[in-house]
Amino acid sequence: MGLTRHPLQSPGRGGTHRPAALAGPAAALALLLACTPGAEAGNLTLTRGFGARAIGMGGAFTGVADDYAAIYYNPAGIAQIEGYPGHLEYIFVYPRVYVHEAGGEKRHFIDKWTKAPMLGLTIDLSEALEFTRRRVVVGWAGVFPDNFKNVYKVRWGSFYDPYFPLYGDSTVDQSIGLWAVGAVEVFPWLLLGGGIFLQIHGQEIVMNIAVDTSLKPVIDQSTSKLEITTEVFPVVGILVKPTERLRVGFAWRKSLEFVAAGGNRMYLKLVLGPDRVLEVPQALVVPARGHFRPEQYALGVSYRATARLLLAADVTYYDWRPNRDEAGRPLVPPMKDIVVPRVGAEYAVLEYVRLRVGYGYQESPLRPQRVGQPVTLLDNDVHTVSLGAGVFWDVFGLFPVPPQWSLFYELQILTPRTFQSVHPGEPPLESSGMFHGFGFGIGFRF
Repeated sequence: MGLTRHPLQSPGRGGTHRPAALAGPAAALALLLACTPGAEAGNLTLTRGFGARAIGMGGAFTGVADDYAAIYYNPAGIAQIEGYPGHLEYIFVYPRVYVHEAGGEKRHFIDKWTKAPMLGLTIDLSEALEFTRRRVVVGWAGVFPDNFKNVYKVRWGSFYDPYFPLYGDSTVDQSIGLWAVGAVEVFPWLLLGGGIFLQIHGQEIVMNIAVDTSLKPVIDQSTSKLEITTEVFPVVGILVKPTERLRVGFAWRKSLEFVAAGGNRMYLKLVLGPDRVLEVPQALVVPARGHFRPEQYALGVSYRATARLLLAADVTYYDWRPNRDEAGRPLVPPMKDIVVPRVGAEYAVLEYVRLRVGYGYQESPLRPQRVGQPVTLLDNDVHTVSLGAGVFWDVFGLFPVPPQWSLFYELQILTPRTFQSVHPGEPPLESSGMFHGFGFGIGFRF
C-alpha cells in the first residue's frame, strides 16, 4: 500500500524544494498527478514467510506441508492433518535499512517495527462425510499486522525519496491476509488442494501540496479517507508421495495487487502578489498502486532421511514483469522474473524437542532505472538465515495431546547495491541493511 515520504537530504540541498512557476491551477494539477511518486509497500508473507515452523526451516515447506502453514505454502498438504489442530503465533520484524548518498552520511530509511499475529485452524471432515473413505480437510488462516491503517503522503517537488518496492518506507503498512482452503486425499499417494486468499485494506490519504506562481513555497493540506477494500485470489496445490519417506509438492499463487484512485475537493493557493492569494477549488484524484505480489510457482521436495532428520528444498519462480507504477504504467525498464531457492532441515534431538534451520537466497528483481523516472527505486539481493525450535509440552495439563511451543529467529541481509539516481545531476545511492524477525507460537489439538 502507501507510504509516508521522508526527504533524503544531501549536503547543500537542505530538504527545500522550490516549485516552478505555474500558469494556473490546471497546470498545477496536471503536474501534481504526473509527479506523484509510487505508493507501494511490501507484503508481509511475501518477504517474511508464514508459520513459525516453516519460517524456521527457511520457507522450504512446499514439499513438507504437514501443519497449518500448508494453507499458505501448499494447500494440498492439509489433507495430511488429522483431528482439529489450531495454531496461535506472533511475529515481530525489526528492519534496519540504510541509504547512503555519495558525499553524504548513511541514513536510516526503514526502521519501524511490524508486529502481526498469525492464526490457523484445520478440521478433518473425513468422519462426518460418510460417502468417502478418503481424508477431506478444510483450513483457515490469517495474518493481522498491527499497522493495518495505511497512510499516503504525497509531496510535489523536484526531488523524490528513493523507494523500496518490496519493503515500503519507514511507515510501511500491511494488509490483513485471510485464507480459506480445502484438500482431499485422492489416493494414498496423491493429495489435491486449493482455495482463496483475501487481502483486506484500510486506507487514509494525506496530501501535502505546494503550488506557487512567484517561486515562494505555499503548503496546503487535504485529507481523504477511502472505504476498506477486499480482493480475492486463488491458490492451488498438489502433494505427491512416491515413497514412504519422499514428498514432492507444487503450489501456484496468483498475482495480486491493489490499485486505489482516491481524493477529494481541495483548494490550490495561487500567490499572485504580496497581498493577493487566490484559492481555487479542485477535484483531485490521485491514483496509487499498492501491495503488488507477483504470480508464484513453487516446487518443493522433502525427504525423511532418518526417524529424527527431515530435509527439505524449494524453488519458487516469481513473475515480477507485470509490476507497474502507481498510475498503471509499465516500469522502464521492467522488473525481471527471478527464481528463489530455499533449503531447510528439522532434527529431533529428543523425543519432544525439534531444532530447525533454513537458508534462502533471493536475487533482486529490480533493474537499474533510467534517468527521467519520477522516483528512484531501490532493492537488494537478500540472504536469509533462520533458526527455530519446537517443544511438545502440556505445561497446563489442558490438552489431550501435548501442544507444540515454537520459537524462531530470521535474519535477512540486504547486500549493498549502488544505483544511479534517475534525476539528472543527482549523486548515486547505495542501499543496504538487514531485517531481524522473531516469532513464537503454540500449536494444539482440541
